[in-house]
Amino acid sequence: RIRIGKLEMRKSVVDFGKIVEESLTKMGPLLLQSLGEVNYESAGEALVLADAFRLEQVVTNLLSNAIKYGEKKPITVTVKKSDTHVVL
Repeated sequence: RIRIGKLEMRKSVVDFGKIVEESLTKMGPLLLQSLGEVNYESAGEALVLADAFRLEQVVTNLLSNAIKYGEKKPITVTVKKSDTHVVL
């Protein structure tokens, strides 16, 4: 959809760590019920130029996959940053 111009990206500077935290909060009860234990580690503010809504969709999809395929094992979600990258 991006290639053919059917998906509009609304880029702004956002804190990726906060997006991850919000996603974990929204999905928290379901994650705990399904996985039992969720650990979150963050390196502090992780600013990126991105579409916040789309990033939240990606994080939510990854968390949903952890529930679906994680075999009820604990998960750790980590946000790390370098000079040029942010890694989830």
